[in-house]
Amino acid sequence: MSAPAAPYIPEPGHIAAIHSSVLAPFVVLFDMDKPGSQASEDSSLGDLGTGLKFRPCIVMSAAPGEEVTICIMTTWGGASLAQLPDVYQHFSIVVNQGADDYAGIVVNTTPTWQVKGGRTQYLIPIAYAPCWALHRQWMKEKVPYVATPEQMDRVDWFRYHLLRIWMDCRDSEPGFVAEEQRKWLVCSSHKRYHANHSDTKRIERRNMKSNAE
Repeated sequence: MSAPAAPYIPEPGHIAAIHSSVLAPFVVLFDMDKPGSQASEDSSLGDLGTGLKFRPCIVMSAAPGEEVTICIMTTWGGASLAQLPDVYQHFSIVVNQGADDYAGIVVNTTPTWQVKGGRTQYLIPIAYAPCWALHRQWMKEKVPYVATPEQMDRVDWFRYHLLRIWMDCRDSEPGFVAEEQRKWLVCSSHKRYHANHSDTKRIERRNMKSNAE
């Protein structure tokens, strides 16, 4: 009988698998991850891949005794960015799948990223601490994907500059964030995310208790 697999220990630069909704970083961005936050009643983006499923993510920080933070990836269900709310367009960075490592504004992985069906892969450069534990490294033919230190610096650059632009708009345009949040809520399966978000917290607590016993 084989021994059970050792638990996965994430490290910065790993590209890992997380069971999550892609709405999670935007819940943090709009400061709606607090008790008592209100969710929208409707959704028209459920077919764009926003729900709970296994997704790749870049591990941004992972120190013993501290929260792991990640930047999640999505294909938006194959939709064009022009179909998405402005906040999704602003915070979507292409993950390079081509031969030119520095073509355009992209993030690169090692080995080069591939998505079945030719869909565009995006990285959401908003770091957050997920409710789910990370499962494993994301693989390409048994080779784990990673982001090199240079690419981690690129991700940090995107995180800083895109957030700075967002905050500048917030400070210079009264009502900017409220209007962007309204459009996001109209288009996002936000209510379903919050229900699943609560469930994942309960499951994670149970898993942590089981691992401690």
